[in-house]
Amino acid sequence: MSSTSKVALVTGANGFVGSNLCEVLLARGYRVKAFMRQGSKDENLKDVGAEVVHGQISEAESFEKAVKDVDTVFHVAGIVRERKRGDFMRVNAEAAGVVAKTCASRKGGPPRLVLISSQAAAGPAPSLDQPTAEDDEPRPISEYGRSKLAGEAAMRAFAHELPLSIVRPPTVYGPRDTDFYDVFKMAQRGVVLKPGFNTKLYNVVHAVDLAEASVLVSESGEYIREPSGGVGVYFAHDGGTYAWEELAAATATALGKSARVLPLPGFLTYGVAAAMTVGSWVTGEPPIVNFDKVPEILGSTWVCSARKLHDDLGFRPRYPIATGLAHTAEWYRSRGLLPAAP
Repeated sequence: MSSTSKVALVTGANGFVGSNLCEVLLARGYRVKAFMRQGSKDENLKDVGAEVVHGQISEAESFEKAVKDVDTVFHVAGIVRERKRGDFMRVNAEAAGVVAKTCASRKGGPPRLVLISSQAAAGPAPSLDQPTAEDDEPRPISEYGRSKLAGEAAMRAFAHELPLSIVRPPTVYGPRDTDFYDVFKMAQRGVVLKPGFNTKLYNVVHAVDLAEASVLVSESGEYIREPSGGVGVYFAHDGGTYAWEELAAATATALGKSARVLPLPGFLTYGVAAAMTVGSWVTGEPPIVNFDKVPEILGSTWVCSARKLHDDLGFRPRYPIATGLAHTAEWYRSRGLLPAAP
């Protein structure tokens, strides 16, 4: 079956990663069903040709109807911040199990299923020179990471009943992102804060490249057959490893500026988490940084190996770091989120 006759369902389609995935699928000739909650903004997806389907994953009838005639399901829906304790497990873990169960029990056979998980599910690397590999035992260090790993486990329970793969991205940036946007705002001002004084290494991936990698895994990737292990799991990044200072400098360059990095003592990070947590009680919005997030922020070894994706599947990123950051900066500027280029 050629991609021009395939139908893909994307959960969380109105989010940062999901919307970019929808656009890549459409460009590849797929018919796309964008699954999202009732009341979610969907104008940009309708404009690019996606079929918007409203519903709740937890509502069996609506989700069963949504997956009825699709070839591939990309489960992207999830949260990175929780309003109240238990939200992570409910949204990131329990919903993943519902998706897998619904797909596995579909009349006529299950669709191809790809879970977009997170490097947080695996945890940081053992050392600066030993990137985490898919076969390594996961050791998440936050509730978010544990919920993503639990989501993987919930899907693995159905691995013998449907073709399943898992993609684990590290830090994702690109159009519509709100997290790495904070780095752009700091670089625009000329000072980028760095939590802690230790050396920090990261992998990153542009959202379009993550989408391209996810589609490649759906078309050519191996399937998960066991309750653990790295078969059928793929880390996805652009192939580079960057110190925090390099990311700050590259972001500033994308803006036509220079910026210095200002390290902050670790205890100040806890202070920021405390202030944001208190602020969230007033606003009702989940804090960007809370106490659960601090260990990830202060960690130094967020690096993983994307050898399987690059070597086994032949993935080549469209957006190396300089190109990707320039592309993202231009998107922010076009929406008035950053000043026009000097």
